Amino acid sequence: MPRFISPAIILMNRLKYLQKFLLISVLFAIPLTTVLTQYLVNVEHDINFSAKERLGVVYNAPLVELFKLVGKHTAAVSAFLSGGQTFETEIQSIQAAIDTQIEVVNKVNDSLGSVLAVSEAWGEVKTQWAALREMTPSLTPVTNIETHSALSSKIQSLITQVGNNSNLILDPDIDTYYLMSSVITTLPSALNYFSQLQSNGIAALGNDTFSASDETRLVILSQLAQSNLDLNQRNYEYAYDYNPTLRTQLADSSNRNAQVLTSIIDSLNSTIMKPADAESSTKTETIKSYYTQTSQALDASYDFYNQVTAAMDNLLQVRINGFVQGRTVILVIAALALAATIYVFAGFYLSVKGTIAALAQAAERIVNQRGTGDLVLESRDELAQAAIAFNNVAKGLDLARRESVEAVRMKDLFLATMSHELRTPLNAMIGFLHLMIFSGQMDADNTHMAERALANTQRLLSLINNILDLSRIATGGLEIVPSTMEIRYVAASLYGDLKLLAQEKSLRLELDVDQTLPEKMNQDESRISQIVTNLVTNAIKFTESGAINMVFKRRDERFIIQVADPGIGIPQSKQHLIFDDFFQVDSTSTRSHQGAGLGLAIVKRLVLLMNGTINLTSEVGKGSTFTIELPLNLPSYNPGDRRKQAEHVFAKSMSSQSDQSVPVA
Repeated sequence: MPRFISPAIILMNRLKYLQKFLLISVLFAIPLTTVLTQYLVNVEHDINFSAKERLGVVYNAPLVELFKLVGKHTAAVSAFLSGGQTFETEIQSIQAAIDTQIEVVNKVNDSLGSVLAVSEAWGEVKTQWAALREMTPSLTPVTNIETHSALSSKIQSLITQVGNNSNLILDPDIDTYYLMSSVITTLPSALNYFSQLQSNGIAALGNDTFSASDETRLVILSQLAQSNLDLNQRNYEYAYDYNPTLRTQLADSSNRNAQVLTSIIDSLNSTIMKPADAESSTKTETIKSYYTQTSQALDASYDFYNQVTAAMDNLLQVRINGFVQGRTVILVIAALALAATIYVFAGFYLSVKGTIAALAQAAERIVNQRGTGDLVLESRDELAQAAIAFNNVAKGLDLARRESVEAVRMKDLFLATMSHELRTPLNAMIGFLHLMIFSGQMDADNTHMAERALANTQRLLSLINNILDLSRIATGGLEIVPSTMEIRYVAASLYGDLKLLAQEKSLRLELDVDQTLPEKMNQDESRISQIVTNLVTNAIKFTESGAINMVFKRRDERFIIQVADPGIGIPQSKQHLIFDDFFQVDSTSTRSHQGAGLGLAIVKRLVLLMNGTINLTSEVGKGSTFTIELPLNLPSYNPGDRRKQAEHVFAKSMSSQSDQSVPVA
C-alpha cells in the first residue's frame, strides 16, 4: 500500500460510517460549491453588465431625439436668417418640442443619471440650450451655426459618455459591439455632419454670392459625412457576418438609409454647387425646398437609428435571457444532482447500517447464546460478504460452544456422581480413624500415623466437596437461598473460626464491620460464609507474616466484602487466570503451597450466582486485595430458573477466562 494513502486509511478507520459519508460529502461539496458559486457570480456579473448596457440604451433614446431636434432647429434658424421669414413659426414649434424633450430627458436622468454618472454633463447641455434659446433672435448666420454646432457636439459627447459609463463601449459580443459603435459613435457623427451640411447649405443659399470658402466648407463636410456613413456601413457588415439574422432585419434599411443620406449630398451638388436659374425659382423657394428635402432625409435616417437601437436592445435582452436560462438550468441540474446524491448516499448509508445491524444481531445472538440462523441480506457488496462470512464463522463457533458446554456439563455430571460415590467411603474412613485415635489402644507411633491418615482423608474430602460444588453450580444443582441474616453475628462467628487458623501461622486477623450496615439483610448466610472462608484461608495460605484484614461495609445499596493480605502477591501476567478452575500461580512440582486451585473458582461462581462482582488488585511482594460487591438484599430466587442461571454463570466464567483484564463479572 503506498505510503501517501496511509493517513487517509488511518483517518477512515477512526470514523463511523455516517462521519465518513459526511466527510466525503464535504470534500466533494467544497470544490463543487466553489465552482458553482464562482459560476453564479460570473453569470450575475454578466447579467448586471448587460442590464447596465440596456440602461445606456434607455438613456440615449430621448437624448438622440433631442439631438435630432437641435439639428432641425439649426437648419430652421439658418433658413430664417437667410430670408425665409415663414420659418419663424417652425422655429417656435421646434423650440417647444426641444423644451418638451428636455423634460423627458430630465425624467430619465432623475432615475439613471447617478447610476451612469452623467447628471453634471446633462446639466451643462440644459444650460447651453437655455443660453442659445435666449440669444436666438440676435444670431447671425455664422454665430447660429457655431453655437448650434457647439450644442450638438455637447449632446453627442453626452451620448458617448452614456455609452462609456453604461458598459456599451465594452460590449463583449461582435454583433452588439458594432451595433453599439453605430449607435454611439459613427451614426450620430454622420447625422451631425449631414445636419451641418443642411444648415451650412441653407446659409450658402441665403448669401448673395457663393464664395470659395463656402464651397470648401461644404466639400469638407460632405467628405466627412460620407466617410462616417461608409464606416457605419462597414460596421454593419461585421455585425451581419457574426449574426446573419441581423442582415435580414437591418440590411435593406441600412442600404436605404445610406441612399437617403447620400441624397443630401446629391441635393447639395445640384442645388448649391450649381446655382439655380433665377427665372425658374426664387431664393426663398429654393431654401424651403432644400430644407424640406434634407429634413425628410434626416428624419428617415433618425428612424433607422431607432431601428438599430431597438435591434441592439433586443440582442441585449436575448443575451440576458440566455444568462438567466443558463443559470436556471445549472441550478436545476445542481439541485437534481444534489438530491440524487443525497438519495443515493442515504440509501448507501441505510444499506450499510442494515448490514451492520444484521451483523450486530448475529453477534448478540451468540453472546446471549440463542444460536445463529442464516443471515439474509439484500446487499451484495463487500461488507455484506464479510457479514455472511462472519455469520458462517459464528455458526461454527456456536456449534463448537454448544458441544463444549455439553462436554463440560457431562464432565461436571460425572464428577458430581463420582464425588458423591467417593464421599460415602471417605466419611466412613474418617469415622473409623477418629475411633482409632481416641480409643487409647494404640501406641504413640500408630497414633501419629492414624492422625496423618485422618488429615489426608479430610483434605481429600475437602477437595471432593469443592469439585462437587463446582459441578452443582454448573448443572444448576446448587441453589442460592436468601434468608434473614444478621451480618454482625455472622462476621463475628467467621472471625472466631478463622482467627484460630491465622494464629496457627502466627498471623493476625483483623475484623472491620461498617456501622452503616443494616442489622439484618436478606442474604444466603451459608454462601457468604463459604465465600469469606475461601478468601481468608487462601490469604492465610499465601501470607507468612503480618495482619489479614476482613472488612464488611456498605456502599450505597451494595454490600461490600473485602479481604486484604500482605502476602506474596500475584504477578500481573497471571491475575486474569486466578479464577480459573484448578489454576495455581506456582504450578511446578516443587511448589511450597498445597491446594487444588478450586477455592477462588468457587468464590467467583458463587458471586455470579448472587448477582455480584469480584475484583482483584495485587502486587508481587506487597499482597493482594479481593473486593466483592453484592446487592444489599438478594432478590427472591426461583428454583425453576436454576438451569438458566447455571448456564449464565458458566458462560460468564468461561468468557472472563479469555479476558485479558482482571476478572470483573
